[in-house]
Amino acid sequence: MQVERPEKLIDPVCGMTVDVVSAEATGRLLEHEGRTWAFCGDGCKRAFVESPAQYIAQAEVATSRAVDPK
Repeated sequence: MQVERPEKLIDPVCGMTVDVVSAEATGRLLEHEGRTWAFCGDGCKRAFVESPAQYIAQAEVATSRAVDPK
């Protein structure tokens, strides 16, 4: 069974929307702890690799706000 990937993902470092196919073609797609992350540029990918917990936490906060804005 193949899992479908979304067409777009949010860069967890800067918040930009990233095209998954383009990110994969440029080496800016990363699997981390069972989750796929896409990055707009090498700097964002490098920042994530250096401190993934920080950016995962930020991404989760941003997602929770988007889902349940208060």
